[in-house]
Order: sequence, then structure tokens, then C-alpha cells
Amino acid sequence: MSSAGYADLRSWLNPRFVRFWLLLLLIVYTLGGFLLLPRIVQQQLPVQSQSLLNRTATVEAVTFNPFTLQLHATGFRLADSKDVGDNATLAAADKLHINLQLRSLLSFAIVLGDLELAQPTVYLTRKAGGETNIGQLIAELDADAASKNQGPDTQQQNEPLRLIIDRLRIADGAIVIEDRTLEESFSTRIEPVTISLDDFSTLPDGSGAQLIGISTEDGSQIDVDGQLAVNPLQATGRVTLTGSPLGIVHRYLRENLNFEFDDCCLDGAFDYDVRLTEGGQLRASIEGADLSLRDVVVRSIDSEHSDREIVSVPELRLSGGRLQWPENTLSIDAVAFSEPVLHVWSEANGELNLTGLVAEQSADAGSDNDESNQNEPDNKSQVANDDPLTVSIGKLQISGMQADFIDYSLAAPAPIGLQNAQLTISNISTRSDSNATLELTAKTGSGGTIGLAGDLSVSPTVTAALTFQLDEFALSALQPWAAEAATVTVAGGSLSLNGRLRADANGLRVERTAATIAKLQVNDARGNEKLAGWQRLQVADISLATKERRIGIGDIKLNAPFGKLQINRDGSTNFSNLTKPATDENRDDSAADAPPYRVRVGQSVVSDGRLDFSDDSLPLPFSALITEFGGTVSAFASDSGDLSSLDLSGKVGDFGQSRVTGEVNLIDPTRNADIKAEFRNVSMPETSPYTVEFVGRKIAEGKLDLDLRYQFENRKVKGDNDVTLRDFKLGEKVPHDDAMDLPLGLAVGLLRDVDGVIKMDLKVSGDLDDPSFSARNLILKAFANLITRVAATPFKLLGALVPELGSDNANRIGFDPGSAVVLPPAQEQLQQIAVALDKRPDLLLRVPGGTDAELDTAALQAASGTVSVTPAQLAELGSRRQQALIETLRNYGIADERLTPGGDSANAGPDGLVELELGIEVN
Repeated sequence: MSSAGYADLRSWLNPRFVRFWLLLLLIVYTLGGFLLLPRIVQQQLPVQSQSLLNRTATVEAVTFNPFTLQLHATGFRLADSKDVGDNATLAAADKLHINLQLRSLLSFAIVLGDLELAQPTVYLTRKAGGETNIGQLIAELDADAASKNQGPDTQQQNEPLRLIIDRLRIADGAIVIEDRTLEESFSTRIEPVTISLDDFSTLPDGSGAQLIGISTEDGSQIDVDGQLAVNPLQATGRVTLTGSPLGIVHRYLRENLNFEFDDCCLDGAFDYDVRLTEGGQLRASIEGADLSLRDVVVRSIDSEHSDREIVSVPELRLSGGRLQWPENTLSIDAVAFSEPVLHVWSEANGELNLTGLVAEQSADAGSDNDESNQNEPDNKSQVANDDPLTVSIGKLQISGMQADFIDYSLAAPAPIGLQNAQLTISNISTRSDSNATLELTAKTGSGGTIGLAGDLSVSPTVTAALTFQLDEFALSALQPWAAEAATVTVAGGSLSLNGRLRADANGLRVERTAATIAKLQVNDARGNEKLAGWQRLQVADISLATKERRIGIGDIKLNAPFGKLQINRDGSTNFSNLTKPATDENRDDSAADAPPYRVRVGQSVVSDGRLDFSDDSLPLPFSALITEFGGTVSAFASDSGDLSSLDLSGKVGDFGQSRVTGEVNLIDPTRNADIKAEFRNVSMPETSPYTVEFVGRKIAEGKLDLDLRYQFENRKVKGDNDVTLRDFKLGEKVPHDDAMDLPLGLAVGLLRDVDGVIKMDLKVSGDLDDPSFSARNLILKAFANLITRVAATPFKLLGALVPELGSDNANRIGFDPGSAVVLPPAQEQLQQIAVALDKRPDLLLRVPGGTDAELDTAALQAASGTVSVTPAQLAELGSRRQQALIETLRNYGIADERLTPGGDSANAGPDGLVELELGIEVN
């Protein structure tokens, strides 16, 4: 080296020269930048992070180029806990690159040309106690800030750090979410997360463009494209969602959900605007939100019908959504469901599948967070808005909906449902002064139609004022429930109704409702024979008020009802075994404590009814047809003691007639009733099966008239049965083990008058609470007593026909001893008997001819002066007495064919006379 070179070198190393200090400064700057600054960063990062965040941050390696002002760091990690022994991570990054700009000196701000973060990862963890790691960190920072802001400079406002970032890039980021409070720990990884931010600035009125992209593990993507300013805060832009994150949400909530969830995709977008106003109030809004969710399927699990579809929605579309805060308003122009399908069923235990979709939470759920909630900062009210969210929807529309219901508690469950349901609800709002309009039309699965329209509101309570209409709903759809209650088949019939309903704080009210059930036919399922039904049932003005527990039914018109009543060979009827015993496994006993409903029913009118009656339990099968049945039943009320009047009539057989009139308490007939039943011109031969069972005789001819009156008072019954038989003739005998042995022929002859009419009055009475009470047995007993009494005392009946005859000893004719002369009193007696016989043309008079051995022998001895009287003499006297009686009766108009000689006994009577007893026989 030349001397000049050494001189130059010495001048650079000479402290007296400025260039020495410049060189020294450059060396120090270079060594500090390359060597010292990275070491300081590595040493101070844990200390400062612990001071600021109560968490330890570390970095594996740091490099800094003091000439390009570029900093590189690798292996960054922020601990999840302030506890030194906890190795969990809150955040981490593989690489960090920062390019500091020299213009920072001129801008009086930190200017970064580039800030690049590679593969950062944030761990969000919900721990076993229910607290999240981020929540715990924020709570600790808030507590530290509150303790530091208690000094005199509390009111001083801190200006934000002056920072400018030309280009901020976060690449291949990830967010790891884990919940350890669940029985089966949940975790998901959201990646890649990419963030691109240009011209970011914290300087006043500085703003920059931002792009954010977030992908989930199931392929859904969230993209944000907008502008961001922080001084003052303002963020605007558009968020776009493709794919669907609902699968991850369902997996997270699966522990509390009893259904499986599938969907194709969830696409949506909205514009956002978040800013801080001059008054320091944060305002946020979302505009133009559009959302489309497609191919949604919800399936059941943990039930008897697991993996069965509950809901499927080909498309759910939300359009025109707007959210305003702090106004707390959410408005949506339209929500549309396209061709959804809903399957509802009741399990065997009676529980609906919809009620168990979300698992019940325990009573102490969330208690783990009570302590943390109490530690929230007092200034929360400055940020949050406690007003309830006001929601409004311009139009909710469901088109082409299919729905069905199956009750699996039934022995033979079958679906009942709706088809092509169209539902539109307009102007839905949670505001108390808002009314929505509803319109629903649908077809039932059995061919009928349903309509529903009106107004409703949801705040402050749910209220509705709707009109409804159901046309020609096929009642056969109710067969599964009918079969559960009885062995019947609903073979035909349709229900139509229309009216109004109102629901509000006063309960449910149904008003001005009319119902028609047309062409009902119910068959006996055991033989598929027609059992009951009608052509048309019309009910007017039906009303229901649940709060007042009141039911009102207007006038009822029943046209062409029919029924079949059959008594089987064993005595049972076709109705007796129809009903099935009810089970009380699912009975709600609370309903038993509620007061009964008050029921009011208007006048009922029945026309053109028909009843087919048959009895196979008799020795001879019997059948009868009652047609043209009709009449009226007046109005009644369950809370009134007034009786309802009855006036019903019908045709019995070919030429018979029946009529029922009277008054009755329809709620409890046995408490108070006075009922009269009239039967006219009923053909008696058709009743032969009953007479054979009772008395072992057929009826050859005759017509029957009945006048029945039954009075009930406090379950005590009194009955008058006036029976009139015209042109009555007994038929042949038919042996029957249970038939009563009655002198029916004699009784008929005694009772039948000259016009061929028999009248009987059978009175019965009894107590319905007596276990042995039987109306049939009472009537039969009264009939048997009448027949026996009449046959046993025939002349008592004749005495009743001819009062002059008298009833005492009317059949005893007195003769003087030894004489055959009919005495004047006896002549009068025989004359009255002749009059009585004339009133009973079927009777024959048996005329005796006897003598009294003692009185007649003494008289004959005295008259002849002889000591002995021969039997021949006594027999001759008896014969003359018989002839004398016959001759006297002939003289009083009794034909010879009605006089039958018979009997030879005589007895000593009063006044020393010899009495002969006349007898009665039947022709």
C-alpha cells in the first residue's frame, strides 16, 4: 500500500474527522441491525408479550437487513395460557416478513412496504369449564385495563398508532376450533385463510382495499372484497359465500341434535358497512343479502324410525335482507321454500318426532360461565344494545309443499296428508302494531281441499283472525283411528266445513262455523256389512271458546240416516262388541281437574231415516224395517235444567206407524224425562219369534197398537204400557225351554171383546241403580201376572164388564134343596152373565148339573115322605137343574154352541141353598 493510501486510511480512522464518526455509525448500525436487533427481538418478545397479553410469545429465528429494512422471523408461537407449564398454543406462524420504508421519517408514521405472514394458525379452544381461550384472554386484558385507568388521566384519549402498510399479505392461514366440553371432543380446521390488504393506514381518512378468503374443511368458501379505514373506523364491501358450512355446524351441535342433516350447497352474498360516527357510536348494516340453500334433508335418529326423512327442501331462497345496528332491525324482502316435503309422525309412546329433534338441556346448563359473566366490564352498555331485535319479512312463501302424518301408536298406521300446499304470509313483523296476512290452499291426500286466510301478528303475543274452509275431506282417511276405537270400516263419507277462528290472549275461539258430513257409511269390519250412516248431516253455527270452556252448536239437520241393529244367536248385538277397551297409558289426568265444557245445541231435525232390525236369538228369526223415520228434537243446554221436547215418527213394516214424543234431559235422561211412544197397526204375525220365546205360541193374525209412557226421576222409572190387540188370533204351539206356561188361550178369550179387540194395561216401576233391574223382565213379569190373574178369576173379569153382575160369587147359582127351579135372583144373575158373554164372543160357558148329597137328600125325603133316596133320584135332580140353567140361558140369548154341559158337583151355600159353579172355556 502506498503512503497516500495509508494516509487516507488513517484519516478515516481519525476521530477528529467527521467521516470517522460516520464510518463508526455505519459499522454500529450494520452490526446492530444484523446482529443485535434480532437478539433483542428474541429476548424482549417473551417479556413484552407477557406484560401486554399475559401470554408468552416466542420466535425461533429473526433476521434483519438494516440496509433494505426487511425483517424476517420464523417459528412464531403465542402460548395459550399464562401458566408456564401449559404447552398449548393460542397462535403460531411459520414465517413473518416486514419491509420498513424510509419514508416513515417523512410521514411521521411507521410505513411498511410489505407485511407478509405465511401459514399463520390461530387456535380457538373451549375448555372443560365452558370458557374459551380467547374469552379468557379478553377478560384478563379488560381487568388490567380497568386497573390502569383508575388514575387522574383516565379521561385522556389515546391516539391510534400511526401505521401505514402498503401491502399486507396473509397466506395459507388456518383457524383451528376445538370444543372440549362435549362428550365427544369437536375440532375443525378452517383453511386456507388468505388476507390481502392494500394501502392500509391508521392515519385520519386513510383507507385501503381488502380481500379475505376463508375455506372450510368441507369445501365451503367465504370471500370478502371491500375497503377498510380505521381512523375513523369504516369498513365497506361485499361478502360472498359458496358451498355450505352447515355440515360443520351440525357436527358441532350433534350431541344436542336428534337428527342427521345433509345439504348440497349454501350460496349467498351481502354488502356490509361498519363505521364509527362522529359521536363515537358504532353503526353497522348489511344490505342486499341474498341466500340460497339447496337440497336440504333432515333425517331422524335415536327413534323407532331412525334414518327416516323428516324434512326435505329442494331450495330455500332468502332475498333482500337488511340488518341495521344499533337500531336492531332485520328485514327480509322475501323467503321462499320450493316444494318442501314434511313427514310428521307420532311414535308408539305418543311422542311427536318434531318435539325431540333438539335434546333437552339440563337446568344448570351454562352455570360454568356465571363467574365469568359477573366479571364483564361495566361499560358493556356503551357497546351493546339491549333492545329486542325487530324482525320483518315482506313475504314468506311456501310453494308445492307435501306433508303427511302417521300415528305409529295405532295398530294399522296409515298416512294422512296434504298435497301441493301453497302458503303465503305477507308483512310479517315482530312490531306490536303490525299485522301479517296469511293465505293457504292445499289438497288433502284423499282428494279434498283446504283453504285458510286472514290476519295474524306475533308481538306482543301471537294473535290470529282467520277464515278456514275444508271441502270434501274423505273420512276414510280417519280409518286408522276409527279401527283403533272400534271394529268398523269407514267406507264412505266426506267432511266439509267453513268458519272463522280467532286466537289471542283469551284463548282459541271458533265462530260462525258450518259443517256438513255427506254420504257417511260405516261398516262392520267383521263382515263388511253396512252398519250406520246417513245421506247428509248439516250443522250450523258451531262455536268454541276455550277460555270460557263453551261449545255452541246451531240447528242440526240429518237427512236419510240409516242403521242396522242385529241381535245375534247368543244374545249379543252387532254393536255390543264393536268398541275396543280404551287404554289409559297416555291419559292426561290434568284434564280431569278442569271444569266441563258448557254445551248448547239448537234444534235437531231428522228426515227419511231407516233402521233395519233383526233378532237371531229367537226360536224363529225375526226382522223388522223402520222407514220414513224423522222428526225434531228441540234445543238443549248442558247448564240448563230445561227439558228438550221430542217428536219423532216412522213407518214400521209395510203399514205400521211409530211416534215418540215427550220431554227429556238429553245430558242425563235418567234424571228427568217423560217420554211417550206410540205404535200403530203393527203386524202381529211378525212378532211371533218373540211370543214363541215368551209363551211358546205363534201369532196367527192380529194388529198391535202400543201406548207407552215412561217417566224418569232421579234414576227412578215408572212405566205405563197400554197394549191393544186387534183381530188377534193365536197360532200353533212351538216348544221352547224358556217359554212361560201360561193359560194364554183362556186369557185371550177373556180379554178379547166383541169387536175382536184386546186391551191390556201393564204398569212397571223400578230403580235403575238396582243391579237386578231389567225393563224387559219387569214387563214380562207384569204380563205373566195379568194372564195368570185373568185366567184364574174369569168371572171377576166378566163382572168388570157388567157391573150389575158383580165380581163376588158371580159364577155360583143357588137352588133350593131338592128343587130344579131357577130362583129369581139366579135368573137375574144368569141374565147378566149372558150380557157379559155377549161382550166376549170367544168364551164358552160350562154349565154344571150337580147335587148336594146331604141337603138334597133331606129335601127329597121330606117331599116324598120316604126314608131313602137313591143315587138315581139325585142324578135326575142334577140333570134337571142343568137343563133348567141351559134353558134359562137360551132364553137370555146364549146360543147352544156356547153352552157346554159339564160338571156335577154342588156345594152347600149360604142361606141353605145348593150352589152350582159355572165355568168358562175358550172356543
